[in-house]
Amino acid sequence: MEFENLHDLYYIWLSSVLHPGNPSAKILLEYFESIGDLFGADAEAYIAAGVSEKDAKRLENKDLDLANEYLAYCRKDHIGLLCYDNPYYPQRLKKIENPPALLYYRGRVEYLDDYPVMAMVGTRSCSERGYRQAYATAYKAASYGAVIVTGLAVGIDSACTRGALDADAYNIGVLGCGIDRIYPWQNKDLFF
Repeated sequence: MEFENLHDLYYIWLSSVLHPGNPSAKILLEYFESIGDLFGADAEAYIAAGVSEKDAKRLENKDLDLANEYLAYCRKDHIGLLCYDNPYYPQRLKKIENPPALLYYRGRVEYLDDYPVMAMVGTRSCSERGYRQAYATAYKAASYGAVIVTGLAVGIDSACTRGALDADAYNIGVLGCGIDRIYPWQNKDLFF
């Protein structure tokens, strides 16, 4: 099988082999000069970089068929890939202990390091007063240039997302279920 865009395929491969949250991903991404070098390495090189033998063994599987399927699905469904080495990948996110090697997204990508970012989450079963207060806070912050980040859940998250959108501001919804599912379905109007 012929593969196109090996860079993205290698990132999908890494993300699927090590799974998000695995500390080995950051170790390897900072050790190797490129994702191509990381993919081309062997178990000995992975261990020399500082990962466990268990992870090094996993990384020996160089099969890209599944990664190619994921990439084809992303292209068909207009899902973008924001890889760790992309200049738009937030520098603040790279500073956490186990940043994801790859972010999937829909919509446009902004250079987030230029903006204040405000994470706003809360209860799913909020009062009307709580909803209004969350909306007003997000609207005001977004009006002043803050990027609002929520989990897109019902309740407070929805109020904050709606406030940011009504302020015509950049808004990010971080999904716990994956980008191919809209959850909760009640928020489908906020998703697109």
